Amino acid sequence: MEDKRNIPIIEWEHLDKKKFYVFGLAMTMMIRISVYPFALIRTRLQIQKGKSLYQGTFDAFVKILRTDGVLGLYRGFLVNTLTLVSGQCYVTTYELTRRSFKLMEYGASTEVMWLLYSPTYPTVLYGGPSTTFMQSSSPTSVLRTAPT
Repeated sequence: MEDKRNIPIIEWEHLDKKKFYVFGLAMTMMIRISVYPFALIRTRLQIQKGKSLYQGTFDAFVKILRTDGVLGLYRGFLVNTLTLVSGQCYVTTYELTRRSFKLMEYGASTEVMWLLYSPTYPTVLYGGPSTTFMQSSSPTSVLRTAPT
């Protein structure tokens, strides 16, 4: 399947699943390792109550380094990494749901075909089960953001 600019569209069936999962997890982990300290500082600044412990981003960074060291910037990181697998499960569930609806197209009525090709319904049909699966399999966002 190609669009008007002759750019090949890579479908789920064309992917090497082993590379997809290995490289996907590795790249996501590397990005999270580099971004997590900033997310931690943002969270700490947002949950301050009353007397402020931190005066700003740089102040929070310095104080966390002084009190907890470099590992302090990664407090809660292990819980956060549990969401890596659920992210991969989301993509897999989305693609498999999408594929199953595409297989239904062959015997579908005109009304069903209209739903499948409208801009809103495929998002609900494919994204709904995927999001439900992801949220039910990884409730760690609540654990990660809970103040200690």
